[in-house]
Amino acid sequence: MYQAVITITALLALSARHIEGQEIFATECYFKDEVQGIHLVETANPCGVVTPTTNFTSCCVAEDTCLEIGICHYTHPMPGPPTVETGYYMGGCTDVHYAAPACPLPCTDQDLPDVVYNTTTQIWHCCGVINGSVRCDTPSDETFSAPAPSQLSATFTVASTPITSAASTSSTTTGTTAITPPSSPTQTPGANGNGGGLSGGAKAGIGVGCAVAALASVGVLIWFFTRRRNMNAADKQSQETPFMAYPQSTEVPFTGYPQKFEPPVELAERGPEQKTETVRAELG
Repeated sequence: MYQAVITITALLALSARHIEGQEIFATECYFKDEVQGIHLVETANPCGVVTPTTNFTSCCVAEDTCLEIGICHYTHPMPGPPTVETGYYMGGCTDVHYAAPACPLPCTDQDLPDVVYNTTTQIWHCCGVINGSVRCDTPSDETFSAPAPSQLSATFTVASTPITSAASTSSTTTGTTAITPPSSPTQTPGANGNGGGLSGGAKAGIGVGCAVAALASVGVLIWFFTRRRNMNAADKQSQETPFMAYPQSTEVPFTGYPQKFEPPVELAERGPEQKTETVRAELG
């Protein structure tokens, strides 16, 4: 039984370590809007190379360009009327709680994340939505300050799969995770967003917590069965030997002193005369 318990414990520990190792790379991207709230967008990837020590980063849809302050720029052809887009939208981030400094906040309370720059006022606006279509020609009243599009620096071009690297400055080993690549043409996150989900860190925490709970349960079971076995052994011993047993003596019991063996002495046979005299003597 102990061998089986040890094996189960080792498997649980390895499983927890495996889960933690898998989920340490924060590669899932979340967007926020008024309709869906914080939600996972599987077609978006982080704006940069993700390492085990990387803090939360901003995200854009695959094949798009990451710009400053969390703005994304897509390069596919603009759709026809009634949609009016600019090619710019607010990206997301890898924090499922959307609380990290890298998570863009402008226009997160709008239906869609598209934005437009007013060259006259030099202010960015959140695009409006009419009958479900993006209408950047009728922007909302929400504004935010940022450089003009021509002055925004590109920080990263998002690949079709997230790029990860070991926590080392001398190597750039890349890897991928199972994220569905975007369809062509690329759409803004508001149209392609899926339901919400847990982040990699949250999944790792849940997995490690379950493994620790399982290990604790195994430890309690080991203690219980060991204590029960010891108690049963003690009860059995007390029933078999109710009195104190003294060791039996191995000495041979005393049977008297040994006597010297002497062979019988044969008497000489008496003649008739001797027998008559003896009888006379006895009769007197």
